[in-house]
Amino acid sequence: YSLYLPPSYDQNLEQRFPVVYWLHGRGGNPNGVKRLLAKFDNAMSVGDCPEMVIVAPNGLPMSMYCDSKDGQFPVETVIVKDLISHVDATYRTVADRASRAIDGFSMGGFGAAHLGFKYPDLFGAVSIMGGALHKPEFLRDERVDIFGSVFGGNLDYCDANSPWTLVAQNADKVKTQVIRQYVGEKDDRLL
Repeated sequence: YSLYLPPSYDQNLEQRFPVVYWLHGRGGNPNGVKRLLAKFDNAMSVGDCPEMVIVAPNGLPMSMYCDSKDGQFPVETVIVKDLISHVDATYRTVADRASRAIDGFSMGGFGAAHLGFKYPDLFGAVSIMGGALHKPEFLRDERVDIFGSVFGGNLDYCDANSPWTLVAQNADKVKTQVIRQYVGEKDDRLL
């Protein structure tokens, strides 16, 4: 993962910070967050948002931030079971749902929706930028590489991991989350 610590992190050693998990798009990597750091710094310096820790996990080239059906690539499990607890134990985060958000672009938007809606007790906010919120049938028919490598060619497994399914299953808890979605023909300008 890549990590961003806010400007005052080393100044006040008692202060704790909210944390945002930023998920890169298909074919990207955690270092892609570096393009956004100037925007984050500016927003924090002018008071548009609080200072925060930003964590960019490695979502591999096309994991959709799900565990692969064959178990070879447990991306979801690593983030939810290992990375979050590691970050909270290692850095001065505010380790609660209200101070933890998940955000992502394109494939990362799918991942933010998938993880945010599947684990609403972990994330108080979900942000989806230009999200590749494909339905399972679209993945089967149009993204054959993802459908095969991530979902094992299994429509039921793909459906069980779909943000569309998860938001309906967890609707009562999702209603308590802050949800933000950017959609438009100029989505790439968000980066």
